[in-house]
Amino acid sequence: MLPHRHFQEQINVDDTFTRLLYSVIVTGLAPFSFYIVDRDGSRPRAHYDGLPVDYIATAITEIGGRLTPEFRRSTCQTNSMTASPLNVFVDWIVAAGYPVERVSDYDQWLSRFETKLRALPRSKRRRSSLPVLESLRRPRNPVSTMGSGHHFDEALKAVDISPETPGLTQNYINKCLNDMAA
Repeated sequence: MLPHRHFQEQINVDDTFTRLLYSVIVTGLAPFSFYIVDRDGSRPRAHYDGLPVDYIATAITEIGGRLTPEFRRSTCQTNSMTASPLNVFVDWIVAAGYPVERVSDYDQWLSRFETKLRALPRSKRRRSSLPVLESLRRPRNPVSTMGSGHHFDEALKAVDISPETPGLTQNYINKCLNDMAA
């Protein structure tokens, strides 16, 4: 368990995902759901289209080094259908010992979240979700908007890498939190 007070400022936050984890922790706020809620008001089944960077780096290196020039000029969608949703990542943040208040009204959460982010010291604001806040203005559609990862999966098979792409697991989120705390 990582105590909230040990969360360090000296982290390199350079992506939307890490910025969001950081911002949820430093504000202590998250929406009830990052996704459009179901008609009955419950959190929808959803997933976050993300993959561990070390997996992507290995895959790109292997694919880029072994495949034809025609393939290298093509574009691949990479996604993991086994990935958990952002809502579950917040559950894992709480399980790791960080206090997070869930706000039922998305617009109210966003307003409070932005206010708290803007009130942070400059060094923390630069690491926060403020530069990418536009991506959070509306709840996400729970159905993936990513394209098929079929082309990427075929390339993985061609270079003998397992086509089963890993999702972002609780262990991965804990690793991110530990890295941020260190």
